[in-house]
Amino acid sequence: MIRTHSPLLPIAIFVIGLLSGCGTRMSSQVDTQPVPIGNQHVVYERGVPLIQNIGENTTVVVAPMQTPRRYPYRNSFWISVSNNSPERSFLFAIKDISIHYNDTPIKILSYAEAENEAYTAMQDQQMVAALAYTAQSLNAQAASTSTVRSTSSSGTSYQVYDPAKTQQLNMQAGEQLKSNQTEAASAYESRVDALEGYVRRDTIVPGETFSGYFMFRIPNFQAGKANNLSIKVTAENGVHEFRFREFNLGLNPSQIDSAASADDQKNATQATSNGIFLKGRKLWGM
Repeated sequence: MIRTHSPLLPIAIFVIGLLSGCGTRMSSQVDTQPVPIGNQHVVYERGVPLIQNIGENTTVVVAPMQTPRRYPYRNSFWISVSNNSPERSFLFAIKDISIHYNDTPIKILSYAEAENEAYTAMQDQQMVAALAYTAQSLNAQAASTSTVRSTSSSGTSYQVYDPAKTQQLNMQAGEQLKSNQTEAASAYESRVDALEGYVRRDTIVPGETFSGYFMFRIPNFQAGKANNLSIKVTAENGVHEFRFREFNLGLNPSQIDSAASADDQKNATQATSNGIFLKGRKLWGM
């Protein structure tokens, strides 16, 4: 999580966190388009859309973080919540974010669930490494045994076993096991380190901005169609709604089902051109 007391939106900090990926990797399969509502502002950073919504006492910014698309599908989003109230503090946590994907409510992973997922992945990697080591050890003796045919008239054949070769193969298997275990542990540590930026329950005091990311699984992604994503954020009793459409990268969203309307695209283009303003000062945009 990132916290700042800057009176301006933490755009620079936000973008640094966004582009660092927080443990995610860029995807070449899915694109995400913003669908701004009302007077929401949209800007792009390296092709990634950021939507800003200004409420009475809070300002919220959300943006997709590109993640690998494997089954089950996974999404990560960055969120920034600013407390514009002069005197009231409020709590913010994962439970204050709700998501609907193609009109289906989607559960957001808690910090503990995300951490447990990383630990399970490490255990799976280590189990695969152990099974590979066992298989290599069992095959070592067979690989060290050769069949020799006698040159005598009887043509008798016999087997020759080379214990030194068995030992060498077992040492190689052991070194590979150790390397695989180290790699699994390193990947786990990297994922846990990345979770330092994950959204957790915290108090946002007046003038402070809270930033972090969250993850959720997508069970109903439609590969050949546009997919509607709705994110609702409750902060200091105010509700901020954000809408996106996702589709396979390379498809023209204006030519597929549920595509963005011409007005939606016009609003997004206009918002990008105008940039983000706060108290008359331009923070971001062309």
